[in-house]
Amino acid sequence: MPEPLIPDLCRMTFRFILPLAAAFLLVGCSKQILESKWNVPNKVESTFRFYHAESKIRYNVTNDSTHLYLTMDVTDRLTIMKILQTGMRVFLGAEGKKKERNELQFPIYVDKYELTEEDLNPAMNAIDRKGQLERMLPTEGYRKYNGSVVQVFNGAPLDDGTQVHIRLDSDRALVYEAAIPLALLPSADGKVALGIETGTFKFPTGEIIQQTDITSQNQQLSAGDRAMGRGQGMDPYGGNPYGMNPNSSANMGMNQRTLTRYNVMEEPVRFWMDVQLAAKRQ
Repeated sequence: MPEPLIPDLCRMTFRFILPLAAAFLLVGCSKQILESKWNVPNKVESTFRFYHAESKIRYNVTNDSTHLYLTMDVTDRLTIMKILQTGMRVFLGAEGKKKERNELQFPIYVDKYELTEEDLNPAMNAIDRKGQLERMLPTEGYRKYNGSVVQVFNGAPLDDGTQVHIRLDSDRALVYEAAIPLALLPSADGKVALGIETGTFKFPTGEIIQQTDITSQNQQLSAGDRAMGRGQGMDPYGGNPYGMNPNSSANMGMNQRTLTRYNVMEEPVRFWMDVQLAAKRQ
């Protein structure tokens, strides 16, 4: 007596699905490898090939036979302030994910930078003024490698060619350039790893706006709120001089946007890159 058809179909289905599932897992779990380009001395790249969306950092990675070169271009104001005020660590090798870390710190890293009222005041915190940013540029940092700590100065190379240079370009973007000896980067099959991390901001006590906080500064309606007719009614109890209910959708939405902004400011910039070194040019 022949076997039922359904079990055969099931076996065929599993034989078809399992290879697809395995392929999906391999693609989903694989790491993206950034392809370095061979560094040409005195050549300035016209475009950036890589982008970290959360921090809005554009960057390039190149190398020659002795060094890896990392160039980052930062136009996002919040990321610029995180780098300049909380410092930045460049971890050398994948072991940086563990407790013992080899790293470049430039600017010098602080875990939490406590913001002042001046930092939070939009009128005072006009960071688009180049003069203010220039005064914040660091002059020194350090390199930690295998327990040895060496001081690093802005734009001044060490004996082995390690160098970090932070500057502002003509568009007030922050430019970070680092030259790292390949001898400091553990390599496997021509691949190396780098990690980027900043500190975070700490807010003054009581600075976070509560949902029921009604002030003249947080009652401005967005264009979308006005278009939908939200926030136009008076408090039925006559207790709100701004004509808005503290629990209205417009007010709660604005406070939520403020809280979201604070949450973003409290998050560090943090990402890793695995880099395939370029082969020597002929």
